[in-house]
Amino acid sequence: MDLSSKSSGSYFSPEFFKFLRGLARSNNRVWFQKNKQRYETYVLAPSLRFIKDAGAELRAVSPYLVADPRPFGGSLFRIYRDIRFSKDKSPYKTNVAMEFWHRRGGKKSYTGLYLHLAPGDSFAGAGIWHPDPRPSTGSVGRSCPGPRLGDESRRVG
Repeated sequence: MDLSSKSSGSYFSPEFFKFLRGLARSNNRVWFQKNKQRYETYVLAPSLRFIKDAGAELRAVSPYLVADPRPFGGSLFRIYRDIRFSKDKSPYKTNVAMEFWHRRGGKKSYTGLYLHLAPGDSFAGAGIWHPDPRPSTGSVGRSCPGPRLGDESRRVG
């Protein structure tokens, strides 16, 4: 995927990762509010620009992949952590994540591509997270030697 002609410069600058390292050291509301302009300039804006530019490239790979550049409810994950049931009460994520989902299943189908960016821990993923066992049971059973996987799940459930 060549996004070089889509925009000037790179998407994720050293300032992008510098902000995330600072957030990891001072993960609190006071620090974040003081540095919110840096977040918007070096993290949020380039991430949304990447998603927008990646959309056309992804459509060339598959017309079913969705890249939604909306800042809320789109491909970009929120910076805010859900701390309601967590022992770790750090309010912010110290990584940037985005997903590009399959149009037919929608965003909550958990089928598609995932990009995770963090200082020293960036990676991409593709596949299905928590697939529905009903349609895949037959094909998995036929492709895996030994006992059918679907048999165990039916007995337990």
